[in-house]
Amino acid sequence: MEQRRQSDLEPVWIVTQPPDKRRGRWRIWQYPPSVWGLWIALPILAVASIFEMVLKINAPRANFRDIQADSSGLRPVAQVVESTMEPWPSSIQRGELEMQTVAAALALVEVVALGFFVLRVVRKQPFQIPLNGRIGMLVAIAIIDIFALATLVFIFVVNYRSAQYDADYALHEGEKAWALNSGGGIFTYDQGTFTTETWACGVKDLPTFDGRFGGELSKACKEEQAARYLMIVISAMLLVVFELVFRDKIDGTGLFAVPYYR
Repeated sequence: MEQRRQSDLEPVWIVTQPPDKRRGRWRIWQYPPSVWGLWIALPILAVASIFEMVLKINAPRANFRDIQADSSGLRPVAQVVESTMEPWPSSIQRGELEMQTVAAALALVEVVALGFFVLRVVRKQPFQIPLNGRIGMLVAIAIIDIFALATLVFIFVVNYRSAQYDADYALHEGEKAWALNSGGGIFTYDQGTFTTETWACGVKDLPTFDGRFGGELSKACKEEQAARYLMIVISAMLLVVFELVFRDKIDGTGLFAVPYYR
């Protein structure tokens, strides 16, 4: 029987070069959908959240600041209502500012947290999170999503159920204030509860009323509408982010445990 040489029985070791960490670092399509999808979705969500908070907080509203009226140059036809009516009604829907601001702030917190994971992946620094940690993160994201959707529904419902500006009622109240105080009286519109948006958008087109208060009502109308549209974007992007995290792979090649990519 032919004898094998000792060298034939020794194991053969194959030496490979370590992966180049710099190679393809910015090629996001080389990563799982959970990574490159978040790479696109998170900046959009961050921008929408920041602008929503800025618009909502900055928009003029009742009791937000003292508005000084300028009654000079009023036309006679506008004096009855536009020179006697206060800039805001007696009843404004509560909670609209707080709910939208909190929803946007929570979305921004989610962006920061998930952005940390995405940056770790892009920088080729793999790490692992246990299953219960991933479940906890999904639950937290779901809670933020539900709150944002509830806020969106709240906004549309209160706008739909809001009172509408009634020109005839305003004229009647203005005539009473004008007559009782010899042309120098004022009155507060008190027929129904308004949202800031429905009131501001309802009276901003009165010929001189908005101008008396430095265009604050036109500004409130535009910024409240923009904040509402941004809330739609925030809610949609939160759902996209949840779906991307939910579908992330659990075999060590996804968002929470990423090996080096070649």
